[in-house]
Amino acid sequence: MAEITVVGAGLSGLVAAINCVRAGHDVTVLEKNSKVGGEPVAHPGIDGTPMRPELLGKFIGVELKAPQVTPSDELCIFAYGRKFEFDPARNCLYSVERGARSSAIDNYLYEIAVEEGIKFEFGWELKSKADLSQLPPKTILASGLSETPFRILGIPYRNYDMFIDVKRHEGPNRTLAWFDKYATLYCYCGTVNGLAVALYIGTDDAIVEGGFEEWSTWHLPQQSGIEFTNFRPFNGVLGTKKFNTNSLFCGDKILAGSLAGANDAFFGFGVHPSLISGKIAALAVDDKARAGELFNDLVCRNKYFLALRKLSDASPHSVKKVLWRTVCSTFTLPAFEPLQGFLKPIVPGFSKLKKWQQVL
Repeated sequence: MAEITVVGAGLSGLVAAINCVRAGHDVTVLEKNSKVGGEPVAHPGIDGTPMRPELLGKFIGVELKAPQVTPSDELCIFAYGRKFEFDPARNCLYSVERGARSSAIDNYLYEIAVEEGIKFEFGWELKSKADLSQLPPKTILASGLSETPFRILGIPYRNYDMFIDVKRHEGPNRTLAWFDKYATLYCYCGTVNGLAVALYIGTDDAIVEGGFEEWSTWHLPQQSGIEFTNFRPFNGVLGTKKFNTNSLFCGDKILAGSLAGANDAFFGFGVHPSLISGKIAALAVDDKARAGELFNDLVCRNKYFLALRKLSDASPHSVKKVLWRTVCSTFTLPAFEPLQGFLKPIVPGFSKLKKWQQVL
């Protein structure tokens, strides 16, 4: 039985810790914040993501259910001024609450970890190469969207500048997204468990001047029916800048979640692949070769979606407008209803779970 250290008490870190302790190891989780639940400025939050909770739960060894993981009632995309409604069930779309509330998946995983006997040390942050050198071999690094670990490990990253607001809101579980000239990537609004979250996402390549103000004061309230008045800035990074930077290992350390490049490279979906990569990181402690095979299978499509992301970024809005409207119009036609599940193939690991469960 080995003593395993996990850096980061996010989704991938907690799943890794739970699976490591079940494999017979003593586990300590080091978390930079004062409690589990992510960056206080960005949480509570709501992630809308394609998911098959039963299959995913069996793979990671944790039952996934409401209120932490709840089916979405509505999926709308606003593409350059036009509204398109998609069937959330065809996309297996779920609303996942993030943060420290009892209805959040972070707190749910933390409670399971405590019951399993995992130890937690709060207020420990990976700040330098000296800190890294003091961590034992097979330490699992799952430090989320923080920039410093990427720099320490020399992993290329893309910077994401965001504005986020959260408020109490009663109503159906909704997932709304905007693609338009006022955003370099997209804007998002989600509701679940009496909360509403709004998110504007820009990149280090460009922030549209006046774009956030246009969206937050006009399009968002008009099209969501919700008034958000307390936006705050938030910065995070993802390893989606260059090709072939996805990696399960860095020296004698094991990587998980965003640091391993598990997020999809187009939209940045992170919940589903982070949960999976936590399980794979735990497997890597005892079976490096098998874990490596699963991880490569997890991220094998990322290079294609990164290519699409770079092509989209380089395209003028006149081209994006035609493409987004054409895609959305086609997929919402009755004859093409089966194609409404277009989001599912983008999410790393979504289509792999049945195969993996048969060989593990």
